[in-house]
Amino acid sequence: MSLATAIKAMDKDGWLTAVVPVGIWSLIDSRVEENEESGEDYAIVTAMVDESVIPVQMSYEIVGVRPDNVLLLKATFELREALAACYDEEELAELEAADA
Repeated sequence: MSLATAIKAMDKDGWLTAVVPVGIWSLIDSRVEENEESGEDYAIVTAMVDESVIPVQMSYEIVGVRPDNVLLLKATFELREALAACYDEEELAELEAADA
């Protein structure tokens, strides 16, 4: 989803929840690349939001598995806090005002 859509979909506390398909190899690769710290779940956030945001707090559970090694994850992360780390207040206001 677009970032504007994600902002509109987050709850009043700033959390975004979505069910997303993520290849099992994406999860494995995201934990071993040199430029990422162990445990960061960029593959899941990238599947949720089109823009590059860094998850601050995240949880997920597997809600399904496809035969092609793709997991269906119900993921939740604190979008408002992640946005505050990437955008200033003026940019955030523009994003919140943007059409989904």
